[in-house]
Amino acid sequence: MNTFTYLDFELIKLLYKENNLSQRMISKRLNCSLGKVNETLKKLKELNYLNEDNSLTNLGMNLIKKDKSAIILAAGQGIRMIPINNNVPKAMLEINGEILIERIIRQLLEANIHDITIVVGFMKEEFDFESIKNKALEQLKSGKPLLGKDGAFAPLLESILNAALEGEMDAHLSEDERMSGNRRNGKMQKQVQTSMGEVTVSTPRDRNSTFEPQFIKKRETILAEGVADRIIGLYALGNSTREISDWMEENLGNRVSAETISAITDRVLPEIKAWRSRSLDSVYLIVWMDAIHYKVMDERGCAVTRAIYNVLALDSEGHKDLLGMYISKNEGANFWLNVLTDLQTRGVCDILIACVDGLKGFPDAIQSVFPDTIVQLCIVHQIRNSIKYVGSKHQKEFMRDLKHVYGAVNKESAETGLFNLEEKWGEKYPIVIKSWQDNWERLTEYFQFTSDIRRMIYTTNTVEGYHRQVRKVTKNKGVFPNDTALEKLVYLAYRNIRKKWTMPIANWATIAQQLAIKFGDRFKLL
Repeated sequence: MNTFTYLDFELIKLLYKENNLSQRMISKRLNCSLGKVNETLKKLKELNYLNEDNSLTNLGMNLIKKDKSAIILAAGQGIRMIPINNNVPKAMLEINGEILIERIIRQLLEANIHDITIVVGFMKEEFDFESIKNKALEQLKSGKPLLGKDGAFAPLLESILNAALEGEMDAHLSEDERMSGNRRNGKMQKQVQTSMGEVTVSTPRDRNSTFEPQFIKKRETILAEGVADRIIGLYALGNSTREISDWMEENLGNRVSAETISAITDRVLPEIKAWRSRSLDSVYLIVWMDAIHYKVMDERGCAVTRAIYNVLALDSEGHKDLLGMYISKNEGANFWLNVLTDLQTRGVCDILIACVDGLKGFPDAIQSVFPDTIVQLCIVHQIRNSIKYVGSKHQKEFMRDLKHVYGAVNKESAETGLFNLEEKWGEKYPIVIKSWQDNWERLTEYFQFTSDIRRMIYTTNTVEGYHRQVRKVTKNKGVFPNDTALEKLVYLAYRNIRKKWTMPIANWATIAQQLAIKFGDRFKLL
């Protein structure tokens, strides 16, 4: 099926009425650019509505002579949709961000169908479709948007909303209410954001202050969920409140305050709460743990450092899953005990391998909660910490010797490399060598696995890669006003990132078999 624009039909109508018009004359008559005219002419010729000399073909003649009228049946209340349309005609319900009747009218006008008859019934007094149609047609001709603050459909929506509120008040003031002396007590106006821009609604009041409107609730300033979702989406991409407000002004005709944006994004807080308490799988194959740091204003108004510790896991089907994020002022055995206990409470019974960055107190904590878990310290972080204490003139040579340790084919070869490293550098850099010796067992756990698994667990790069994606969203944020604001933005960033975690990791079938063989009953393939 071919899609026609308003310009397509207007050009065909013009050529039907007048022959031998040049492109420039057509451009002037239709009030559009010469380039647009040439583009449209080419399109209509390709579709066989015009001949090469711009005259109409038989197909074009049949199209222009065809009667074009439409009847919109909008009389019913739509009882199957109650209660969402108790006080609103079903034709005025919003679907995918657009009012149903408005979408139909717009599509008909775009198809050059101007003879539109609308059959109304329920709440018919609230409809003035003729004026709406005429205004919409003029805006369509001039290229102006139908939506937004000055769009043709905004006054209609405003009228419907106010009628709905009046209907709710009439229903509220029942005979019993009136017998008790309750009466109307004026109205209170407020501005409400909708998908069509800002409208003014007048909420009726009663003397007893018992009226609780449901269609537009008290203190509600965002009617269309699509608007709120768009604001949350923009916020999740790292846009500032100013940038979001600019978008609102450009698309809906008005600005919103930083406070309003904050209130809208707070809608995600119940979702965060539910996510943090959700049930987890009983077994996770690999868990990576690392922290990302931010500046947050504390209760004294001072900027302090906060760490968000993220627990990223590989589940039994090879998919990534963020099990939790925990904000802490400082780490230690008690903090990690709380984290691991939280995972256990939510259903985790076993973790096969934990890869961490020398987290203070973590080894002791995990032994008390998941005693069978293999803890692998991040080799990359160990190397970085080591090289900081090696003189610059010795760093290249030291790194060549150190590679014989972490790059060995097995643990025995690595031990030989460490012995040689101590022989050569022990007197000059004793602290560095001692660090490797003290952490040796947890630094070398990866040697018991195949190369596929080694690459996954010898470093925390998996969770660091996740952090890099989060930082793309938070990089422009200086200091967060509080912990809640920090958690909210990081969670929204995660919500977008996880959309990509739909497939198992690379080479999953092989890795799964290797883990099943290694861990036996602790991980069984289905």
